Parts: sequence; structure tokens; C-alpha cells
Amino acid sequence: MAEADADKQQLRSMLTALDAAGNQMRLDECRAWTIRGKRGYVATWGDGARWFIYCAPGSSRKWNNLRRDLSPLGKCTQAGDDEGIIRIDALPTPEQAVLIRKAIGLSKRPAVNPEVVKGNLSRPSVWPIQGQSTRERPDPAHCATQEAAE
Repeated sequence: MAEADADKQQLRSMLTALDAAGNQMRLDECRAWTIRGKRGYVATWGDGARWFIYCAPGSSRKWNNLRRDLSPLGKCTQAGDDEGIIRIDALPTPEQAVLIRKAIGLSKRPAVNPEVVKGNLSRPSVWPIQGQSTRERPDPAHCATQEAAE
């Protein structure tokens, strides 16, 4: 369990560096934490310091171009005809993060406007109902006279 928590923290730092949406970090079928995109995923290498990218762009030409573009990041450890794995030794720069997001099909984290967040936090969580009530309410004076009569 401690190893899974360490992997999760390591992947969280990669998620921040990639500036990817938080919902893309999830557990896979083997209960290992990954950052999953449309055409691949990022996972930890297992030593607590490195990551790997599995990328399957769909054609050998796209794979060769991606491998060339991502070669400054790290070493290609497994190269198939149209897919492969690239080991990353350090967190990517913002320019490299754009390449990785594009390579594996990750969504960018949505921009958050601080004014909107402040406005949402200051309003009540339950809005009062506006308009006339459809239920008929008895007149308070009428209720008081009925109670007195009893």
C-alpha cells in the first residue's frame, strides 16, 4: 500500500508538470496509478524517480515522428512498429509538456478564474425559492380565531 501511495504522489507531480486535467489520473486494471490519455498513458518506472510514457499513435510514421520529438526527454526502451515506451528521467518543461499531452492525447487543465471561484464560495449553497408559493397558506389571524374557538 505504501508503494501505491508513493506512486500516486510521484504521478501527481507529473500531472502538475504536464498541466493536465486531474480526472485523467486513475487506477488501471492492475490497480496501478496512471495518467491515461486517448493514445497512451504515463506511469511510474518503479524506482521512485522516473516515469515512462506508453504511446500508440496508430501508425508507424506517427510513432517515428513522436519518438524523434520526445527523444530529448529520455530513452526509448521499447520500440514497436507503431507503438513504444519512452522512459523519462526528469519532470518535463512546459514546452515538453505540450508535446507529451499531444502525443498521448491528454486534456489540458481548465483555466480557473479566481473571481469566479470567490463569487461561488461567497454565495449560499441553497438558493431561496423565488416567486409565489402554489400552496395556499391559511391567514394567521384566521388560525388564531379558530384556536381560540376550540
